[in-house]
Amino acid sequence: MSDKDTLIIEEATVEKAIQRGLVKMQLESKDVTVEILDEGKKGLFGFGARPAKVKLSRLVLSGDDLEEELDENINEDETSQEVLENIKELEDELDHVAVSEKDDEEDEDDELDEYDEDDEADEYDPVDEDDGKESLVIDMAHENEVIASVATYLKDVCRAYGVEAEVVGKLESRRITFQIETEKQGLVIGHHGKILDALQNLAQVLVFRDITGRYSVIVNVGDYRERRQDILKRLAHRTANRVLETGQSIILDPLPSFERKMIHSELSRNELIQTHSEGKEPHRYLVVEPKK
Repeated sequence: MSDKDTLIIEEATVEKAIQRGLVKMQLESKDVTVEILDEGKKGLFGFGARPAKVKLSRLVLSGDDLEEELDENINEDETSQEVLENIKELEDELDHVAVSEKDDEEDEDDELDEYDEDDEADEYDPVDEDDGKESLVIDMAHENEVIASVATYLKDVCRAYGVEAEVVGKLESRRITFQIETEKQGLVIGHHGKILDALQNLAQVLVFRDITGRYSVIVNVGDYRERRQDILKRLAHRTANRVLETGQSIILDPLPSFERKMIHSELSRNELIQTHSEGKEPHRYLVVEPKK
């Protein structure tokens, strides 16, 4: 936990110390745990008095220390301010092609709704088997064409801000992955993965504009997503342990939908806690709480 998540306060009484700490942290009592370090002593006629001391711990875990650990592997020279400013250009690009998300899609994070190919097969009832095969071939050809087009687009975007890269798109089951290979990974990843996430958002919009169906779209560079997944698993278990220690809910910092699902999936194995998402994109966050 970083320094900004904890605060030690001294006051005449424990109650005053807690209230002053809450005001200083701009939090409510439900958002912190309180540890009394010293109950203090009134003294006699002012002699021998000792202030009360309490420690307030914020029940919102940001995982900043884990983020910094991941960023340590990114060359600082590569994450220059000039490149970070290009995030805004990527967002502008998204604005030109973005489509509005359906309101009910936001609730999909709250469930482990795994895709089942057998279920899909049960729903498929072609009038003629040959027609079905022909349709499948056409669909696959169209999907491959779209994936290749998006891969080329991502390559062009990288080149636009000075990164020569190769981008390969691949469809496996219901996941479309765009793997970026470049000698300047830091320029593609950005601070805390912001540029890579922007590229992934862009790829999702372009894919879903031309392909219908339930797919997940991932944009990766090197093994960044794998290392990021490890960080999220550690954050998930650290949060779960703290929930069980305190018996109180913990709110995680906002995360992209696919990362919330990773944490939800990881913690679904713990029978003592439960998770759900709250808020609106892009500030939607995960709440981890004791199971009732």
